[in-house]
Amino acid sequence: MSEEQNEIEVFESNLFTKQLKKLSANDLKVVEDEIDRVIDDPASGDPKQGDYPHLRGPKDKLKGQLVLLGYAWKDAELQLYLLSIGPHENFYDALKERRKADLKLIG
Repeated sequence: MSEEQNEIEVFESNLFTKQLKKLSANDLKVVEDEIDRVIDDPASGDPKQGDYPHLRGPKDKLKGQLVLLGYAWKDAELQLYLLSIGPHENFYDALKERRKADLKLIG
């Protein structure tokens, strides 16, 4: 692990924490591995457009279902904000309801 990675601060939204608690042990392992990949290269996630320019997110599969990990990366401050994880279906609808809270968290 490089010195830069040691300096990255990782924050979780309340929604993200609640969503993690609902995952099975196997699914949690997959998500934790994906989070580790994001921490290793935060700029690697696909940037989103429209209402979510602050959001990035890789796609993964859990139990054969496409799942998105939504996060924000502030390069200048070396801060990573884990905002949401969930199935692709209705993912953006749920984020739309939380957009103001997420933007407030990110600052």
